[in-house]
This record gives sequence, structure tokens and C-alpha cells, in this order.
Amino acid sequence: MGPTANEIERHIARERGALDRDINELQTRVQNAANWRWQVRSKPLVALGVALAGGFVAARMVRAGAHRNMDYAAYRDPQRPANRTRSAMLGFAMAMGMRRLACFLRS
Repeated sequence: MGPTANEIERHIARERGALDRDINELQTRVQNAANWRWQVRSKPLVALGVALAGGFVAARMVRAGAHRNMDYAAYRDPQRPANRTRSAMLGFAMAMGMRRLACFLRS
């Protein structure tokens, strides 16, 4: 004789529970994949590498635009007030960025 109605209901309930668990796990994975904070916490060195590469590319783009209309020797003159100000601002921005990154990674 075949399975009874109660056995079929129990089987369906087990399968439904397994599907619910699988769907919940899949939802969690998708949410984590889209959550940049989770990505940074789970892979901090990769995140640091991506940030450094992005900063390098952005700096190259800004620097290339600045050199288009300017004499290179005058631009690199360390005594030029704009260069001293730019260097100080860059140092400050980098220090603040590193401080924020360290605070974020600690939390």
C-alpha cells in the first residue's frame, strides 16, 4: 500500500521547511553581497586594496588635468605657495581618511 495522507503531509512540511531555510540563506547571501560594510569587515585587505587603487586612479586623473595647461617645471616648484598648500591639504585628508578607516575597522 502507498503512503498515507499523514505521511505525505509530513513529507510536504519537511520539504517546505528545507525550502524556507534555503531561501533565507540565499536572501542573507544576497544582502551581504550588496552590503559594502559587510564586505569591508569580512575582507579588509581587499577593501584597502580597492581604496588604494581607486585613489591612485583618481589622483592620476586629477594630476593629468592639472598638467594640461601648466608649465611642468613651475608646477613642481616646491617653493610655490599653491604646492605647499596642496601638500598640506593632501596630508591632512590622508590622515583623516586613515583615522576614519581605523575607527571603522575597529567597530
